[in-house]
Amino acid sequence: MCKRLRRNTVKLSYAHIASSTDAVMVFRDGVRAVEGTDYTIDHFKREVSVQVGSPKAKMIMVHVLGPAGLVKIAEQRYYAGTGTE
Repeated sequence: MCKRLRRNTVKLSYAHIASSTDAVMVFRDGVRAVEGTDYTIDHFKREVSVQVGSPKAKMIMVHVLGPAGLVKIAEQRYYAGTGTE
């Protein structure tokens, strides 16, 4: 679903029951956001309130791991290079 971002904060809902706060991951334009600073979670409403940022993010993605996904996924960064750097 696509929404036009007109406000500084956008609320996005999710269908799964998150196993923990670490099981909810938010990305703004491909960069992982920080819970408490960039977004907040309401587990009962299954809703994430995301600060759009400045400049405004063009894409916001929310990933939620359910009870089966108990292992936290560490943030990984990939860089283009020749392999010798």
